[in-house]
Amino acid sequence: MSFRMPSRLDRIVQSRSETWTDLHENHRDNATGSSFVYHSALDVTGQSEARTGTTPTAASQSDVTMTAAPPNVLEEIAQQLKKLDKLETIELSLASLCTDMTIIKQKVESLETGQRDLETATMNNQEDIGELQREARTMGSHLDNFDLYALQCKVELLENQCRKQNIIILNVPERLDRENASCKASAGHLLAELMNVDGTTLVAAHRIGQPRADGRDRPLLVLCRSTEDRNNILQSAPRKLKGKTYHDKKIIITDDVCEETRVKRKRLVPQMMKLRQEHKVAFIPFDRPPCIRYRDGQGWKTLLEKDL
Repeated sequence: MSFRMPSRLDRIVQSRSETWTDLHENHRDNATGSSFVYHSALDVTGQSEARTGTTPTAASQSDVTMTAAPPNVLEEIAQQLKKLDKLETIELSLASLCTDMTIIKQKVESLETGQRDLETATMNNQEDIGELQREARTMGSHLDNFDLYALQCKVELLENQCRKQNIIILNVPERLDRENASCKASAGHLLAELMNVDGTTLVAAHRIGQPRADGRDRPLLVLCRSTEDRNNILQSAPRKLKGKTYHDKKIIITDDVCEETRVKRKRLVPQMMKLRQEHKVAFIPFDRPPCIRYRDGQGWKTLLEKDL
């Protein structure tokens, strides 16, 4: 048996066998080890070829590439890439959440600012309410010292002064207005017939209120030429109209006063009738504030509403 020196091809084959063995063993241990074996195989092959003074061939490079990419390694790389994709998706979601949180924070700050403004406005309103309450108490104290009754009497007097030339005639049939063509003509005919009053003393006349559903005649308001004419008619009316009728109606003539005066006079009527039952002369004058004038053994006396 003859002895032969190992050739360059024998050395390459032996080196590749050792490299494959190392790769399989390291791959079974862990995936990290396979990457290390891959680099070690490249180093060993390069050293072997460097010792021989030659460069790797294309076949040897393809062998190295096949050695560096076993199927299990590719699957692990694919799984790592999937994990990287998931991590990128999570990072995008986190970025979106951060943006949303920033918007929410801005809105919360805006709401807090609005709440502070509202609290400030509420405090200002409370101060205004307190000021108004103080002013109301001050006005109330002024009103307590104010004589409201005196003011009402003055207003009542002024309103009656505006009506001091008026008289009111009751129970005048309204059909006479159509027959005589006007309310003024009806009043003139009545006063001329019953009281011998010249029609020239009348200025105007009209009915008071709306037509009544029950058919009753409305009062006739007559404006006299002067206060003197009006007083003459009122003073002579009780005497001249006593026992007389006009178109089968009893005519009543009174002065024109405001509602407050009429109410006060109405409250005085029972006391006036009581005085008459005592055989005293008593009446309610039209030219004075509401009161009762009566005469007893000592002369004329005046009874005011507040004295009742």
